[in-house]
Amino acid sequence: MVYTYFFPLPAFDRVLMAYPGQMPLVLGGRDGFSQGSSYHRRDYVLLPSFFLKPKLIKVTQVGDAPPEVTETNETVALSSFLTAIVLGAVAYSRKSRRRE
Repeated sequence: MVYTYFFPLPAFDRVLMAYPGQMPLVLGGRDGFSQGSSYHRRDYVLLPSFFLKPKLIKVTQVGDAPPEVTETNETVALSSFLTAIVLGAVAYSRKSRRRE
């Protein structure tokens, strides 16, 4: 969320409207400029559908071309992301219990 706040891409937001009822969560991205052309890429997971059908949504845009969307089922990367979320939640809950 913070990433999209500081580096907004309204064209990407419009493309992601094709997934109604889903909240896109940015996992990473890349912006660049080479040979007179800009390049933007963002990797998203869609919540809450991620927990039922994990997939990675990659949106790329080169220059003034319209953004292109690619959906991939990268099970290892997505499983790692889910594991990190669960471990982070467990660590946070343990930390909260110690304070009490």
